[in-house]
Amino acid sequence: TKYQTESVLNISNEDEPMSTQAIYKEVMPSVVGITAVCQYQTADSFGFFGYTPGTVEEVPGTGTGIVMSEDGYILTNAHVIYSDDYGMAVSVTILMHDETEYDAQIVGYDVQTDIAVLKVDAEGLKPAVFGSSDSLQIGDPALAIGNPLGFDLFGTLTVGHISGLNREIAVNDKTMKLIQTDAAISPGNSGGALVNMYGQVIGITSSKYVDVTNASYEGLGFAITINDAKPIIEELIANGYVAGRFKGGISFVGLDKELAEAEKQEMKAAAVDKLIAEVADFEL
Repeated sequence: TKYQTESVLNISNEDEPMSTQAIYKEVMPSVVGITAVCQYQTADSFGFFGYTPGTVEEVPGTGTGIVMSEDGYILTNAHVIYSDDYGMAVSVTILMHDETEYDAQIVGYDVQTDIAVLKVDAEGLKPAVFGSSDSLQIGDPALAIGNPLGFDLFGTLTVGHISGLNREIAVNDKTMKLIQTDAAISPGNSGGALVNMYGQVIGITSSKYVDVTNASYEGLGFAITINDAKPIIEELIANGYVAGRFKGGISFVGLDKELAEAEKQEMKAAAVDKLIAEVADFEL
């Protein structure tokens, strides 16, 4: 699929401060729910009742996204639609604030920056307004809008402040420079909007500290800066990937009985030729 190459994410200048209620009313139509379904193959098994073939199992997950354009470009985290264990989602569904649903196509994703772009076949959507994260200061108000713990809490608003800037945080063995906020962020908020006092999205909520050592962590959430995300988004839309990233892969070709036998004979011939060459070079 060919996608437009011009930017769909334009960063606006600051405007007049808005009330919390006005910000929520303005931004909420641009926040969506995302359901991504991954698949994996279970192993074949041999038991008391004989052979049982493996089956394809589905693993659904939910997250949040941000509408970037009227014609259906949506921004989210890569980890919402991709898993190290299961790979890329085989199907993605978008739930709008008015409960309209769309099937989405994955335009591209970048695991290193945890950014993904989706596309739905729609017109007349309400894109979010994006502001510059470069102008943030510690102490600025910050509002997070997303779907913590799934769609039962769709469109939850939490309010806090910018707690830190350029925090170097290790996420899945990758170090990222993130905005720190004390606005509550929970699983399901991933890919959602971190908004300033002008109703502009300045970050993509992506991670938080959690209790893994019986310690208590509260109010330690993190978001990707929109200024850092913008060039990644543009590359994903233009190319489907970020140029310069190493890519490796393995291709598999099925062999029927005749091809397999021919391959076997070729390998034997090559081994004999190698042995003859070694003997010829051998000196007493």
